[in-house]
Amino acid sequence: MSTAETIAHPTTQRAPKGCNRPVMTHVTQDERDRLDALATEQQRSLSATTRLLVLKGLAQLDAEAGAA
Repeated sequence: MSTAETIAHPTTQRAPKGCNRPVMTHVTQDERDRLDALATEQQRSLSATTRLLVLKGLAQLDAEAGAA
């Protein structure tokens, strides 16, 4: 048996089902540093951290629109 045969493949997906529409964005170095620090602090990937921030921002926008 080779080492590759004994390594278990991950059973979880990296993103929730339906997350198949990538978004590219540009950020400043300071913003990237903050994202990296937050991802490290929360023990998440940069992608997962960015997605979480996008979802929170969208929820905030929806709340503000509902309050108006």
